Amino acid sequence: MSSKRTVVRVAGISLVALASVSSCSTQQVGVDGFAIAPAPTDTHPAAFALSLASDVDTLDEQMQLNAITAPLYTLKIDGSTAISLTGGRLVPFQIRAAGLYLDGGWIPAGSHVFELVDTDGRTALSTPPYDIQPGRTNHLVVFGHRAALEHRLLSYEYGVPTDT
Repeated sequence: MSSKRTVVRVAGISLVALASVSSCSTQQVGVDGFAIAPAPTDTHPAAFALSLASDVDTLDEQMQLNAITAPLYTLKIDGSTAISLTGGRLVPFQIRAAGLYLDGGWIPAGSHVFELVDTDGRTALSTPPYDIQPGRTNHLVVFGHRAALEHRLLSYEYGVPTDT
C-alpha cells in the first residue's frame, strides 16, 4: 500500500472518531428489526459502534465521497435489519460511502453476527459470531476495497488503566 493511500485511510479513520452521523434515510421501519438503543438499558447494556474506512487513494477522492448522501450499506445484526432511533423515528442503520462515519448505540450483550448489505440486497460483509460484552466499547471497524471488505472488532474497557 502506498504511503499516500495509507495517509488517506488513516485520515479517514481518524475523522471517523470525530463524526457521529445520524442515518441519512428518512424511511421509517417497523419495530421487527434489531433495535439499537440510543442509551444503555437493562436489555441493551453493551456499547456498539461501527465505522467504515473509505476506499480512496487521494484527498480529492475523499472529498467527492463526502458529497454522496445516499447510503451504501444497511447493517444487519443476527439476520435482522438494525434500526435506531433518529430524530424521534425508527430508521434503518445505514452507512454512507464517505467512510467518515462512526455511529452506534447500545445492543444486547451476547454473541452477534454483523452484516453489511448493499442497496441491491447483496451481502458485502458478514462477520463470524462476536461476543459483545457490557462494560466495554465494542467497535466494528470495516475497511478495504468494497469488493473484498475486511473487518476487525475492537473491544476495550471504558476506563483508563491506572498506570497509563
